[in-house]
Amino acid sequence: RNLEQQIVPLFSELTILRDVAKAHVSYFRLFRHYIDINEKYKIEISILPTGNVDHLKRVARGNLAGTYNHYPLITYASQIKRDLDKFYSIINGLRYNYENIKFNSRALAANLDNIYRWIVGDSEYLAEQREKRAEAAREELIRIEQEKLRVEQEKARAKEERNRIEREKAEREAAPTTVVIVPRDSSR
Repeated sequence: RNLEQQIVPLFSELTILRDVAKAHVSYFRLFRHYIDINEKYKIEISILPTGNVDHLKRVARGNLAGTYNHYPLITYASQIKRDLDKFYSIINGLRYNYENIKFNSRALAANLDNIYRWIVGDSEYLAEQREKRAEAAREELIRIEQEKLRVEQEKARAKEERNRIEREKAEREAAPTTVVIVPRDSSR
């Protein structure tokens, strides 16, 4: 009985705690994402004050070193853009105005945005874009040529089929016709 008297108030306190945690889940989500982004891009963020874009590009390529990537700067910029968009979405999804985390998150997002702008403004990135567009254009030409070839093959098959049908028809018409005369039964 004594234990029950001690536990019952705890249940109501736990319920209150649960409700508070649910109400502030957006804060915890932002805080977790802030830590993740800060950790993921800590080297790049440390490069920002130096203004060394070449170092930043080496880090970007190094981050993608485990995978084959023909356009590493484009891939890296896309990755930053996705992370930045998600981060802004979480910041804007805050249920309450948490000034400190919001301020720090926006500052971190601004750093990410600067990293993104450095990458997409670089001549090597622009060269990758030109190369990627040229490759896409070549692939499109190949696809168009393959489609033309397929259509021509279909036309040739259809023409062969028409010729076969006409040949069979002509053979039937040219074949001697045998007329069988059946004598009439005179008993009728």
